[in-house]
Amino acid sequence: MLELLANAGKFSSPNTTVFVQATQQLNGSDRQMTISVTNRGSGLSEEEQESIFEKFQRGKNAPEGTEQGTGLGLALVKSLVLHLGGTISVSSVDIEEALAEVCFTVTLP
Repeated sequence: MLELLANAGKFSSPNTTVFVQATQQLNGSDRQMTISVTNRGSGLSEEEQESIFEKFQRGKNAPEGTEQGTGLGLALVKSLVLHLGGTISVSSVDIEEALAEVCFTVTLP
């Protein structure tokens, strides 16, 4: 969660809010927890969305002056989520000119 929140803050446009939502679903006797971290910023291209969880991939649209990381954070997040039997996904939807809503969604049993 810390990595997702740090990235959401790093890639958010100034004066915007990062939203975190947690929900629990029941599917028969199975329970799932879904956690979403959503921010508004420059967004991710389709190509970036497909590769963002790979090692050494870094966001290309970080705000100026933002320190770039190694590109390992989201790969480690995905590895941990998969190890716990969960899934992680990302979506990026344009909402205004040069502004998109990016949402990382983690689902855990």
